[in-house]
Amino acid sequence: MQAGCIFIVEDDPAIRLLLADTLKGEGYLVISSPDVEGAWPLLHQHPPDLVLMDLMLPGMDGNAACRRLRAEPMLSDVPLVMLTARNSLEDRIEGLAAGADDYIVKPFYPRELIARIATHLRRSERERNLNPLTYLPGNRAIERAINIQLASKRHFTVCYVDIDCFKAFNDRYGFAAGDEVIRQLANILRHAVLVEDDPWAMVGHIGGDDFLALVQIPQAAPVCETIVRQFDKALPSFYSPEDFERGYAIVKSRRGIEEQTPLMSISIAAVPVGADQSLAQATLGALAQSAAEIKSFLKSRAGSAFLFDRRRVSEGALLANPESAH
Repeated sequence: MQAGCIFIVEDDPAIRLLLADTLKGEGYLVISSPDVEGAWPLLHQHPPDLVLMDLMLPGMDGNAACRRLRAEPMLSDVPLVMLTARNSLEDRIEGLAAGADDYIVKPFYPRELIARIATHLRRSERERNLNPLTYLPGNRAIERAINIQLASKRHFTVCYVDIDCFKAFNDRYGFAAGDEVIRQLANILRHAVLVEDDPWAMVGHIGGDDFLALVQIPQAAPVCETIVRQFDKALPSFYSPEDFERGYAIVKSRRGIEEQTPLMSISIAAVPVGADQSLAQATLGALAQSAAEIKSFLKSRAGSAFLFDRRRVSEGALLANPESAH
């Protein structure tokens, strides 16, 4: 299995070859260049998972190249490890200030080099999988977690959570206020889902106002009830007293016409997996399709609510009221 792509910028051919052979032996795809100017177009054509760069390079040196890398939107979050024969405190401070993530001093030990690269790739993977607004796991981490659950043949519930009338709220109060709603919902989900001593429980942020939670089937209904209750409890803090008291906000349409839009509510589509049905029938696509059908029904009703896919679970398996509306 491909371990990732490493880009080497090193002007010494012998060291460049040693680095390439060492990394290829660990399963990495390796791209290399003897200088920064030659590397730059390749970096954009083949965005790497990590850059390994010599400090002393012809033309632009490693520190200047590091600053340039950090200024590039598509490359700014790529881990960069500096190789150098200079090991003074001042050199390390200058490199770290330029944006380097680590320093490896020549001559280096191949095993240490591999270990450090693996550490930076793990950290980068975690950071890239976190939504920058809520710091919750993103789509790749969510997909991995669901696949692990399916492979382990565990019975669990996927709860798809989103906010109704969120776009109208953004139009009325602005994106900063919308971001605060998203952050508060993320906190509500954390407190509702991650209170139990369950290592399999998870909260993820799909994007925008869409979230996902993984919980055990018996806990799913109480968790959904808590999320709905806490979101509705927080609702007055999002609106002006006038809008909240009258129960709607006035928002201008694209044609400039003022329209009454309902206050935000929350919809949760709960899709149990493995209860009274074959796990083999459960796929990411099937789960998403079930959730879409449930959310379409919920959004046709006023107020916050959650609903279980009754085709996938019996009343007894839920151990709670499978539907709640507020």
